Amino acid sequence: MLREPILLIFSIAAGVILSEYNPSSIFSKLAPLFLVLMLWGVMLTLPSAKLLRALKGRRVVLLSLLLNFGVIPPLAFLLSLGFAHQPELMLGIFLYLALPCTDWFLTFTALARGNVALGILLIPINLSLQLLLLPLYILLFYGASVPLSLELFIDTLLIFFLLPLLMALVSKRVLPAGANLLISKAQTPFLSLAVVSILASQQNAYRSILELSQALSLVVGYLALALLLSGALGRVLGLRREDSILLGFTSSARNSPVALAIATGAFPGMHLTSTLLAVAPVIEIPVLAMAARFLSVKR
Repeated sequence: MLREPILLIFSIAAGVILSEYNPSSIFSKLAPLFLVLMLWGVMLTLPSAKLLRALKGRRVVLLSLLLNFGVIPPLAFLLSLGFAHQPELMLGIFLYLALPCTDWFLTFTALARGNVALGILLIPINLSLQLLLLPLYILLFYGASVPLSLELFIDTLLIFFLLPLLMALVSKRVLPAGANLLISKAQTPFLSLAVVSILASQQNAYRSILELSQALSLVVGYLALALLLSGALGRVLGLRREDSILLGFTSSARNSPVALAIATGAFPGMHLTSTLLAVAPVIEIPVLAMAARFLSVKR
């Protein structure tokens, strides 16, 4: 797990350095390409419809949905209000906290010896619901204070989600399993290239990163709080240890890559929003990796 944040740190540094040398529009055009390639790998991890039938009667699934789509989005809104004087940061905080992870959380769950099989089945549910509900959340919580163009949002879904999904369906049919596995494992390199492109397209990107210290401290606080509260909830409800671990990581790990794609497509020009979403995984991955190691030893 260490290579992901290290690669992202190098990507951030490279993007900041390139931003000092007359940012070119080519970087802003490359970012969507790398995000589509990254999401292609995400779509390849979606389980088949046959596996989805195994979800019936799973209490942890209902708890996960309640937390991720009923409790956390209002909490994300309340926390984002602390940045109301900086609308781009306010939106970035909300996008980061409101969208549950659809891939990395499985790695942490496996490391802590949680219920990975059930976690796999949560991937398409989390992805579908967050895309459907996000416009409603923004309209409900922020109204006209956050300009959301429905046309731009639909275009974003078509480019960043329907296109990668079609690419995944085709590649599963025409490419060998080894090639698809390689593409799915290339998510972090493609995300890193997108981060380089996003930061390099900004003038003096380092100034944007310096503005994020308070927001990034909030990220650490949220991760710790989510893990502690979900663990306590699992004990109160008598969940099996492996289910409680899964609940902890699906409610703490956030979907920075998808949020970054949405911010890039639906909120163009909000550079600080994209910068926060690009930098947040550097904090999130080590924190959750340490939590997973602790849980695996504690067992």
